[in-house]
Amino acid sequence: MTSREDWIVVYPGNDAGEQFIESLIRERLPFAAAAVNEGQRARLARSGVPCLSEAVDAALPRSRIPELPIGRVYLFEDGLPACCRLIRLFRSWTGRPIYVITQGSNFRAIYREIGADYVIHTNGSDVSFLIPHENHIG
Repeated sequence: MTSREDWIVVYPGNDAGEQFIESLIRERLPFAAAAVNEGQRARLARSGVPCLSEAVDAALPRSRIPELPIGRVYLFEDGLPACCRLIRLFRSWTGRPIYVITQGSNFRAIYREIGADYVIHTNGSDVSFLIPHENHIG
């Protein structure tokens, strides 16, 4: 269970991830997004979404742990290398559940082996059923 102070971290690697962020905004949940490139950073900034870009910067040999309390993590897969790197990084930040949402099932065992708690296969873009309802703001 996520406490009221914990922040959800989302890596919106695909359209479903973008829609998930919109759902989090509507639900008024505390969250921050991870971005691994300038295009993602710019898109998130235009949307006013808090971004953990410095903490996730691929150029840094050892990424910094964010100062905010990390709760659940949702990774929307956009490729094996990025997803594996992010699972390892986020696992070092939190003992809370890490969810990988994928449209393929080829790498399920790999993701679980390196630290994902749940690997969810979906062909749809609405995964709002994953939103925790116990830590709304206000």
